[in-house]
Amino acid sequence: MFNKARIVFKLFKNSFFFTGTLFFVALVTVLTIISLKDAYQLNLNKEFTSKQPHIKISFVNDKTIKNQKQIQQEIKYIYKQSNLISAITPFSSGNKFFMVFGMKLGGNAFYNGNIEIIGLGKEDMVYDFFSSKFVNRGEFQLPYTPLEFLYNFQTKDNIMIFNKSLFSSFFPVLESVEKVSFENKNKKYSAKLAGIFNDYDTQPKIYTSIQFANKLLNKNPNEINGYYLNAKSLEDIDKLTKILKSKLDKTKYNVSSWLEERAKQKMMFYIFNSLSSLIVFIILVLCILFILLLLYNAIVKKSYQLSVLYTIGYYLKKEIFISIFSMMTLFSALALFTISKVAYKLANMLHLKLSNSFLYDSLSYTLFIDFIFIVLIYILIDNAYKLKAKSVF
Repeated sequence: MFNKARIVFKLFKNSFFFTGTLFFVALVTVLTIISLKDAYQLNLNKEFTSKQPHIKISFVNDKTIKNQKQIQQEIKYIYKQSNLISAITPFSSGNKFFMVFGMKLGGNAFYNGNIEIIGLGKEDMVYDFFSSKFVNRGEFQLPYTPLEFLYNFQTKDNIMIFNKSLFSSFFPVLESVEKVSFENKNKKYSAKLAGIFNDYDTQPKIYTSIQFANKLLNKNPNEINGYYLNAKSLEDIDKLTKILKSKLDKTKYNVSSWLEERAKQKMMFYIFNSLSSLIVFIILVLCILFILLLLYNAIVKKSYQLSVLYTIGYYLKKEIFISIFSMMTLFSALALFTISKVAYKLANMLHLKLSNSFLYDSLSYTLFIDFIFIVLIYILIDNAYKLKAKSVF
């Protein structure tokens, strides 16, 4: 056995080293692209999900709930369905036609059209307004600390947050607006603007308390349309959505993730995934074909020596396969070590954060690629006589 392995090493050491190096480079390249793709998608996902609830639970047939005791019971019931839930906030929503006036120095800003009103409950907030960069509050110079603002937002009628698209096309100095008035069918409402909240939605939108939202929508003060949920981790959103869809009564609740609620963003993720997966697939296929051709060429070039060795009792098919398998295992280990260093540096340069399961995912991809190579190489060696090298074995 040792003599046969030594003969294989002498015959193919240069070819195997060259092929192994190419395999190492190819594996590092593929793993780097996959890890950066996953990191970019994770960061893109975080960018969007930080500006909207992760999951929305609404009632079938647009039903609503007004009873506070029932609302608290339902919140406890939903929490029991999974330990992946970090926050649940009841909400009230609706669309209404308003004439809106934003009063600022030098004149008024005006908007006339439908506005989506979203009222958020006092329970666990799914919007962390003050730790988020997308809330613009510095220019307002309002006499509110974060705690005062949060208290007023949840308990008083005249504090609200606007979606940026509401006034952005009507006047440039949005930050100077403080007082806002609403008019609808001779009814007037006044409010004080405390911040600009941009959730990447093009529809004009107002965020406020449930009580003030229901006042604008002419609804019962405590009436809600459903619940917003946040998962403990962005990577848990899909899993949590599936759990809730399977456990909650489908005749009573509708469950949808943030991506299902955003068709434009969903298409963006779909295109990104499709293109990146196609690029990885093309690179992988080309690498596999090129490396297999190199191995085949190496075996064919040594066909005469292998034939002579075969006639004197040295049948080397098994040893060749074991040698290639050992080479791939060694270079795979080197590739994993390299990617653990390179990927983090590239991610930092691109201001991306790798997923928590990055190393585990890299190992899984490596084992999968190794398995493909091993199967194809075994077939190549086993059927070498069919590939114009019948004299080999």
